[in-house]
Amino acid sequence: MSCLRCHQIGRAGGKVGPNLTTIGASKTRRYLLESICLPNAEVAKGFETAVILTVDGNTVSGIVKAENDDSIDLIKADASIVRLKLDDIEARRTGKSSMPEDLVTKLTPRQLRDLVAYLFSLKTDPRAADEVE
Repeated sequence: MSCLRCHQIGRAGGKVGPNLTTIGASKTRRYLLESICLPNAEVAKGFETAVILTVDGNTVSGIVKAENDDSIDLIKADASIVRLKLDDIEARRTGKSSMPEDLVTKLTPRQLRDLVAYLFSLKTDPRAADEVE
């Protein structure tokens, strides 16, 4: 499993997926289980993907980082950012979650249970304690 490639916990991990540092404080066990087993059922707000066809025939997909009247910035799966001018876009549609759909097949039932329990236990940010001292 390479969850930290996309998700951050504390200071470790990537920023392509939602930050999981305090996920247990705001989400239920059921939500966590469904997010792992059915990642396209409910994509976390701010992490929706876009699939864009450019006027020159290229397809670009990623998470919408920013968008204004002139351009759109996408975070690609490798964490690089690409900026596209809106005038260069031929078509755009919502894509699937960047979370692997077959993730649950790589876990035993016990590992899945333990993962959900671990994520649910993440209720406070340990970095906040460091700042108080």
